[in-house]
Amino acid sequence: MLSVFFCTVLFVSEAHAAIENANVLDDILFRYKGAASAWAATITDRASWLFWLLVVISMVWTFGLMAVRRADLGEFFAEFIRFTVFTGFFWWLLIICSKMVPFCYTEMDNANMLFFLSS
Repeated sequence: MLSVFFCTVLFVSEAHAAIENANVLDDILFRYKGAASAWAATITDRASWLFWLLVVISMVWTFGLMAVRRADLGEFFAEFIRFTVFTGFFWWLLIICSKMVPFCYTEMDNANMLFFLSS
C-alpha cells in the first residue's frame, strides 16, 4: 500500500494544480497599484483632517495643563517649539506617504526583476 502511494507521488506525469498564468502575482500587484492610486487623494484628505483634529486636541490639552500649572513664558515657548517640530515631522510623513507608495511599488518590481534575473 505504501509503495503504491510512493509510486503514484513520485511518477506523476502532470500536475493538476499548476497555475495557468505565470504572471498572476504581477497582475495582482498591477491591479492593486491602480486601485491604490485612485484612493490616494481621498485617503490623504481624510487622514489630514483627522491629523489636524488630533493636533488641535493635543495642543489644547498640553497648553491647558500648562496654564493650570501656571508655567512661565519660557516653558510655554519651549513646549510650543517642541510641539511644532513634532507636528511638522508627522505632517511631512503623512504628506510624503502618498508620494512614496508608487516609489515602493517600482522598487519592489525592480527587486523582483533582479531576483529572477539572478536565478
